[in-house]
Amino acid sequence: MTVTVLHGDCLEAMRGLDAASVDACVCDPPYLLEFMGKSFDKQHKEMPGANAGQKMHHWHLRWAVEAYRVLKPGGFIAAFGGDRTFHRLYSALEDAGFEPRHTVAWLHGQGFPKSLNVSKQLDHVDWCECDAD
Repeated sequence: MTVTVLHGDCLEAMRGLDAASVDACVCDPPYLLEFMGKSFDKQHKEMPGANAGQKMHHWHLRWAVEAYRVLKPGGFIAAFGGDRTFHRLYSALEDAGFEPRHTVAWLHGQGFPKSLNVSKQLDHVDWCECDAD
Protein backbone atom coordinates (compact mmCIF):
# COMPACT_ATOMS: atom_id res chain seq x y z
CA MET A 1 0.00 0.00 0.00
CA THR A 2 1.29 3.43 -0.92
CA VAL A 3 0.26 6.61 0.85
CA THR A 4 1.08 10.00 -0.61
CA VAL A 5 0.66 13.21 1.32
CA LEU A 6 0.59 16.36 -0.77
CA HIS A 7 1.60 19.61 0.88
CA GLY A 8 0.62 22.87 -0.76
CA ASP A 9 -2.35 24.80 -2.03
CA CYS A 10 -5.06 22.17 -2.39
CA LEU A 11 -6.46 23.58 -5.64
CA GLU A 12 -3.05 23.56 -7.33
CA ALA A 13 -2.21 20.09 -6.00
CA MET A 14 -5.51 18.52 -7.03
CA ARG A 15 -5.43 20.14 -10.48
CA GLY A 16 -2.18 18.24 -11.06
CA LEU A 17 -3.87 14.89 -10.33
CA ASP A 18 -5.68 12.66 -12.79
CA ALA A 19 -9.44 12.26 -12.49
CA ALA A 20 -10.54 9.30 -10.36
CA SER A 21 -7.00 8.73 -9.05
CA VAL A 22 -7.47 9.24 -5.28
CA ASP A 23 -8.94 6.76 -2.79
CA ALA A 24 -9.68 9.18 0.06
CA CYS A 25 -9.53 12.85 0.92
CA VAL A 26 -9.05 13.81 4.56
CA CYS A 27 -8.90 17.54 5.09
CA ASP A 28 -9.33 20.32 7.62
CA PRO A 29 -10.00 23.42 5.51
CA PRO A 30 -9.92 26.87 7.09
CA TYR A 31 -13.08 27.66 9.06
CA LEU A 32 -13.15 31.18 7.57
CA LEU A 33 -13.95 32.86 10.88
CA GLU A 34 -11.09 35.39 10.69
CA PHE A 35 -10.15 34.18 14.16
CA MET A 36 -7.03 35.77 15.66
CA GLY A 37 -6.21 37.64 12.45
CA LYS A 38 -4.75 34.72 10.46
CA SER A 39 -4.61 35.42 6.72
CA PHE A 40 -5.62 31.86 5.74
CA ASP A 41 -8.92 32.36 7.55
CA LYS A 42 -10.14 35.21 5.37
CA GLN A 43 -9.49 33.78 1.91
CA HIS A 44 -13.22 33.84 1.18
CA LYS A 45 -13.51 37.64 1.34
CA GLU A 46 -12.92 38.07 -2.41
CA MET A 47 -15.36 35.33 -3.45
CA PRO A 48 -18.69 36.16 -5.12
CA GLY A 49 -21.71 36.38 -2.87
CA ALA A 50 -24.04 38.83 -1.19
CA ASN A 51 -22.83 38.05 2.34
CA ALA A 52 -20.08 36.25 4.26
CA GLY A 53 -22.02 32.97 4.32
CA GLN A 54 -22.42 32.87 0.54
CA LYS A 55 -18.74 33.74 0.13
CA MET A 56 -17.78 30.87 2.47
CA HIS A 57 -19.97 28.47 0.49
CA HIS A 58 -18.37 29.55 -2.79
CA TRP A 59 -14.87 29.21 -1.36
CA HIS A 60 -15.55 25.64 -0.16
CA LEU A 61 -17.29 24.75 -3.43
CA ARG A 62 -14.14 25.54 -5.47
CA TRP A 63 -12.01 22.92 -3.76
CA ALA A 64 -14.87 20.44 -3.20
CA VAL A 65 -15.55 20.23 -6.96
CA GLU A 66 -11.89 19.43 -7.54
CA ALA A 67 -11.85 16.85 -4.71
CA TYR A 68 -14.90 15.17 -6.25
CA ARG A 69 -13.15 15.04 -9.63
CA VAL A 70 -10.02 13.31 -8.33
CA LEU A 71 -11.75 10.78 -6.06
CA LYS A 72 -12.28 7.27 -7.41
CA PRO A 73 -15.83 5.92 -7.52
CA GLY A 74 -16.53 4.73 -3.98
CA GLY A 75 -13.84 7.02 -2.57
CA PHE A 76 -14.65 9.11 0.46
CA ILE A 77 -14.01 12.51 1.91
CA ALA A 78 -13.66 13.34 5.59
CA ALA A 79 -13.74 17.11 5.94
CA PHE A 80 -13.53 18.86 9.28
CA GLY A 81 -15.42 22.10 9.86
CA GLY A 82 -15.95 24.64 12.59
CA ASP A 83 -19.02 24.45 14.82
CA ARG A 84 -20.40 27.78 13.58
CA THR A 85 -19.75 27.36 9.85
CA PHE A 86 -19.73 23.63 9.09
CA HIS A 87 -23.11 23.97 7.36
CA ARG A 88 -21.44 26.10 4.66
CA LEU A 89 -18.89 23.34 4.12
CA TYR A 90 -21.54 20.61 4.17
CA SER A 91 -23.77 22.28 1.59
CA ALA A 92 -20.77 22.98 -0.68
CA LEU A 93 -19.83 19.30 -0.53
CA GLU A 94 -23.37 18.37 -1.56
CA ASP A 95 -23.35 20.94 -4.38
CA ALA A 96 -20.03 19.49 -5.62
CA GLY A 97 -21.67 16.07 -6.01
CA PHE A 98 -20.89 14.31 -2.75
CA GLU A 99 -23.62 12.20 -1.20
CA PRO A 100 -23.74 12.75 2.57
CA ARG A 101 -23.59 9.54 4.55
CA HIS A 102 -22.48 10.35 8.07
CA THR A 103 -21.77 13.36 10.19
CA VAL A 104 -19.62 13.13 13.28
CA ALA A 105 -19.78 15.97 15.78
CA TRP A 106 -17.21 16.61 18.46
CA LEU A 107 -18.93 18.43 21.28
CA HIS A 108 -16.74 19.98 23.93
CA GLY A 109 -17.27 22.50 26.67
CA GLN A 110 -13.93 24.23 26.87
CA GLY A 111 -11.83 26.61 24.85
CA PHE A 112 -12.22 30.24 23.94
CA PRO A 113 -15.58 31.80 24.80
CA LYS A 114 -17.49 32.31 21.59
CA SER A 115 -19.77 35.25 22.17
CA LEU A 116 -21.55 35.60 25.51
CA ASN A 117 -20.97 34.75 29.15
CA VAL A 118 -24.56 33.99 30.16
CA SER A 119 -23.88 33.99 33.92
CA LYS A 120 -22.51 37.55 33.77
CA GLN A 121 -25.47 38.71 31.71
CA LEU A 122 -27.91 37.19 34.21
CA ASP A 123 -26.26 39.17 37.00
CA HIS A 124 -27.70 42.30 35.36
CA VAL A 125 -31.28 41.01 35.26
CA ASP A 126 -33.41 42.35 38.14
CA TRP A 127 -35.38 39.12 38.60
CA CYS A 128 -32.33 36.89 38.94
CA GLU A 129 -29.88 36.52 41.82
CA CYS A 130 -26.89 34.45 40.77
CA ASP A 131 -23.89 33.36 42.84
CA ALA A 132 -20.61 34.20 41.22
CA ASP A 133 -18.70 31.04 42.10
